[in-house]
Amino acid sequence: MPRNMTRALQEVLKWRIGYKKATRTFSIAQSTLHERVKKTRQQERLFGLTLHDLRRLAFKLAERNSLPNNFNKTTQMAGKDWLYGFLNRHRNISLRDPEKTSIARAKGFNCTAVSKFYDLLNSMYEKHNFFPNDIYKVDETGILTVPIKQGVLVTAEACMNAAGNFMSPMFVFPRKRENSLSMDDAPPGSFAYYHESGWINAESFLYWFKRFIEYANPSPQKPLLLILDVHRSHSKSMALIDLARENNVTLLYFPLHTTHRLQSLDALFMAPLSAYYEQEVRRWMVAHHGRAVIIYQIGKLLTAAFTRGAVMQTAITGFKKTRIFPFNRNVFPEHLFAPSETTERPQTAELFQAPKDLELQPSTSSCGSSFSTSPMMLMPPPQEEQRNWALTRDCGAANPI
Repeated sequence: MPRNMTRALQEVLKWRIGYKKATRTFSIAQSTLHERVKKTRQQERLFGLTLHDLRRLAFKLAERNSLPNNFNKTTQMAGKDWLYGFLNRHRNISLRDPEKTSIARAKGFNCTAVSKFYDLLNSMYEKHNFFPNDIYKVDETGILTVPIKQGVLVTAEACMNAAGNFMSPMFVFPRKRENSLSMDDAPPGSFAYYHESGWINAESFLYWFKRFIEYANPSPQKPLLLILDVHRSHSKSMALIDLARENNVTLLYFPLHTTHRLQSLDALFMAPLSAYYEQEVRRWMVAHHGRAVIIYQIGKLLTAAFTRGAVMQTAITGFKKTRIFPFNRNVFPEHLFAPSETTERPQTAELFQAPKDLELQPSTSSCGSSFSTSPMMLMPPPQEEQRNWALTRDCGAANPI
């Protein structure tokens, strides 16, 4: 791609300048720039082209524009020789293996939901004037006796504040009866809850919340903010909500399917904690050859992992990364919201309408001719169709309690 086109593309995608100014500044065709911007935004929306898609598109483009070609009319695709030549001529195009993508997360992380979350967060700051040691996040992670799916599951609940302090974790053991052996050599101050599933539920989280109140010691003069995800155990318990109100704790929930961006505990603390735990398991198995890790060793193994992971800088960075503290609502660039544009409802019947100020100009590419039918007309960016019903509630919104 020519250097001027690359620079123009970067400026337009970052919303610094418009199409007309970019074409004047970098001396390029506006129609060509417009097509390249749309292609890039399609990729940002998590929709790329396979090699077969590219060959079919080349065939359709040649046929619609009456270009001479020797493409296969039966398969309606350009040949492999053309494909390899095209990729060789355009070295900026790279091949990538597709990654698994959650449609719920692609749709959930949208500008409207995120803006509402930061609006609520800002209103909480203005109302209570929280200090860093008053702002907490909580999340849970599953721990297996061995790092494979067949291991016994124990859930650990971890909490930290913006000042870098960690609360001792709670363990949910898959047992009906209490057994003190399960907490041997566990992290100092940690505590256990016993439930046959080993998962967090409303009762176990309420138990944790009572211990949290003892730890953080909120008061009318020192209210607290606790930020958490909209898991059923967190958001469907009236006992939890009443207890929070009685003890001057504000609960702020992340919008649905946004925790991969907003909940920095996952990437900065939970992922390293799991890695450290796996290392401790391997060391234990090497030192105890022929023996298997059982549930009574989890406390000791996790103590070493928790000590390595629960450092002050990790907690501070976690809040700073998403600008929950220090507060900055504009932390996420526009391109991160591009995948959700695919599922936004069209406002008119025309889904893909060229801007009114777009002046069609001859292409400056080496082929020396302009297409009457462009690639974007044959394969426009994906957009969800208009639905015939209206939602009766605000799905996935952040909520303060």
